[in-house]
Amino acid sequence: MSYHLVDPLRQVKTNAIIRVSLAALSVLLLSHAWKTFDDSGSRLSQHLGTFWTEGPVIAQSRASTPLVGIAHSILPSSSDADSDAIVNRLDHLLENAPLPPYDFLIGTMERNEGPDILEWLLYHMLMGFQHFVVYDHMSDDDTRERLLPLVELGWVTLVSQEDSSKWAQPRSVDDFMAAWKLRSKWLFFLDIDEYVARNQTRVPGPGRIGLEESSFTAWFESEYGRMGGVAIPRLCFTSNGHYQRPQEGVMQSYTEARVVDRNFFVPKIMLQARFRLAGDIHKATFSDNRKLVDPLRKTGDEMLKQDGGYPFYIHHYWAKSWDECVKRIKQKAFPGSWREAMGDRFCRYEMQGTDQYAEIEHEEYDALASYGRGVMRTVAAFEHKYARIQPPAFTLSILSKRLSSKSRTELPHLYVDAGTTLVVDASGADAGYLSVRLSNSTTKRRLPVTRLDDGGVAFTLPAAAGSVELTITREYSSLPSPEADPVSPCSIMGHLKNQPNRPQLKRLAQGLCRGVNPSDAFYLARTTWRHSRFQNDVLFTRFFHVRGDLSTSKPSQPLSLAALGQGSWRKRSFNEISETLGKHRLYSSERCPHAFDSEYWGPNCGNETRLAKEGVWRWTPDDASSYKMVSLWNAQLESCLRPTSSRPRRILLVGDSVMSHTYLASKCMLGQAGLTVHNHVRFSSLQYEMFDMVDQIMSEQDWEQLLRWNNGASDGEWPDVAVVNVGLWAVSWASLDGYAAGLEIALQYLARLEQRLGIRIVWRETTAAFPARDPRADPLYQVNPRIEAMNEIANRLVVAAGIPRIDAYRMSLARVDSARDNAHMCPWVQGDLIEVMMYALCNHVLS
Repeated sequence: MSYHLVDPLRQVKTNAIIRVSLAALSVLLLSHAWKTFDDSGSRLSQHLGTFWTEGPVIAQSRASTPLVGIAHSILPSSSDADSDAIVNRLDHLLENAPLPPYDFLIGTMERNEGPDILEWLLYHMLMGFQHFVVYDHMSDDDTRERLLPLVELGWVTLVSQEDSSKWAQPRSVDDFMAAWKLRSKWLFFLDIDEYVARNQTRVPGPGRIGLEESSFTAWFESEYGRMGGVAIPRLCFTSNGHYQRPQEGVMQSYTEARVVDRNFFVPKIMLQARFRLAGDIHKATFSDNRKLVDPLRKTGDEMLKQDGGYPFYIHHYWAKSWDECVKRIKQKAFPGSWREAMGDRFCRYEMQGTDQYAEIEHEEYDALASYGRGVMRTVAAFEHKYARIQPPAFTLSILSKRLSSKSRTELPHLYVDAGTTLVVDASGADAGYLSVRLSNSTTKRRLPVTRLDDGGVAFTLPAAAGSVELTITREYSSLPSPEADPVSPCSIMGHLKNQPNRPQLKRLAQGLCRGVNPSDAFYLARTTWRHSRFQNDVLFTRFFHVRGDLSTSKPSQPLSLAALGQGSWRKRSFNEISETLGKHRLYSSERCPHAFDSEYWGPNCGNETRLAKEGVWRWTPDDASSYKMVSLWNAQLESCLRPTSSRPRRILLVGDSVMSHTYLASKCMLGQAGLTVHNHVRFSSLQYEMFDMVDQIMSEQDWEQLLRWNNGASDGEWPDVAVVNVGLWAVSWASLDGYAAGLEIALQYLARLEQRLGIRIVWRETTAAFPARDPRADPLYQVNPRIEAMNEIANRLVVAAGIPRIDAYRMSLARVDSARDNAHMCPWVQGDLIEVMMYALCNHVLS
């Protein structure tokens, strides 16, 4: 095929426009494919179970309901075969977001486009575009909330654009091109009122949508893959006489286009940005002999007919209804815009019956209307599935019977008995993923929750001291994203520098992560902008008094492993803790500068001066009257690790960064007890070996080598106890299936080594993780839900293998302050984690 190459700085010169036909999509008869896809989730259920709950009831939520089923239930009268095909296709796409790096990526800047943005996004998903970067320009409507499910499902990256100058859009374009040019082959910056579509000479008949051709992007790549950029003209549509926004959506409602318009001569460019030397969204120059292509191949005054050669257009719905047109002018997104300059005179040119409208020739063209029906049915089903529930819609009541009951009774205003089960409902909708925190000035606790079959979220009140504040937070908007595997495994590609021969990294570099710049790969995995409504969205708080016996007598036996992880953080004065030094310990950078380097542990951790002012939060199990009950005296610790009747006891900590931080805390602990750390506690790193574990190729001999007391030696020296944790490093790249299968084999090896070598194996949960400093910099996708999922997989397999388990996740999750929200968690949080672990080992494993 020949191309007419043009000077990229010259506007496209043509005098006419052709009617536009519909864009093609590959919507095949996918019912069998949908069934296959639906069945694939069953492989996880045997490992996942009810990882969001500790109760017995978890029912199917609307997350598992196909969108076409929802569409039929809420829009029964508007069903047709073409629309159902589109809904099914989009349902499959939504649940299977493509992995970066992408082939086709769209960027946009919008403000208050909530009513139309889903239609625009879903349509372009059908066209084959794989991801969307949305620069939100200070929206004050519900646009961001509408986007959050798509953010969590991996389709949208949301970026806050706070620039109020006229340069807001050019700066967004420049940022988009710079940030994503190495993450996608083709980049396209469109407005929300612009829809790209191929020009067809024939509209498919009923029931044949998508059967004629492949997707737009597949066709585009085959035609223009070797070019630098392609100019695409814009065809402008009028208001179609609508004074108010029609409910049928954009593509069905606006079908009247200008025959000739100057905006046709100002195309937008889809380009391979890594070759761009200069330009903007309308023109560009390229390196490597790449050309800007004018695919129109029309010159002079030649008039295009319906069977003309324009291969595609941008359908520009720039006016929409009269009220929307006027509203956008008054919005004044940035000073000096052309809309502001024209005022409502622009709207008159697009409204039937005005003198201005009569000056321009128009033609009726409804090529995209047939797609509009299916897309709008998908929008309706999607918004029903991922309902935007305002905080006033949430209610709190007592679940009067068993957890599967739908019976509710009103919550008393002041007093509630300990042991009462409360439930949060969302006016009949699914309440989503909620966290429940109980706190007052001296206590804070995170309560386990149970998702009910009717969409409610239930939890049981423990005994508490005095009046408490109940805080209900909605963690995630969409379902079932917390169970989803990571959007991209490419975050680990930076490790190629250290592991150039690691086969898993080489396989990724040649496959899913091909073309990824290793030094840039960690950022590539960040597919979400953490909007304040995305996490930690406090729905409501309640204050009441919990009635119940809080008195705790000293137990006659050591607390069990399970009991150690059930408790709360309680505040103690710094002076009270200081007085116990010599018997107990304090964890700070001043106390242990070699273990807790002040720069490494971050400024949020503060110092002892801050502790003296604010007090110290200590983990206290429910069955303990004080943290001191699970904090061994220095003398007890010495007796445990250095018994008189045998050699010093050895504890080997095996794992990734979570366990390395535990090791640093153990150095602080043993140092304060007067013990030589190297004699009693050592750390064996299991990081890159995780690749082999997940691939199920890590052998029993590999594990044996990791468990040696003298790393790398073959001297027959072994620890008494190996505390193992493998989880955090895998959350950003491993699949849950792979993790479960690899860990199951690993536990079999560990059980055999335990018998053969006499080593006691103990499993320690992965702690919760939180972003450091700037929350927008956190590149891990849905990190805590994935940690929780992996912990649940591990817990089930560990129990089956008969291996003791020490809690850590709920302990760290319940700590809601800056000491927890540090990349490594502050010394006094790490300190209590090691205190609980050492209590468990000395009382249940080494005794």
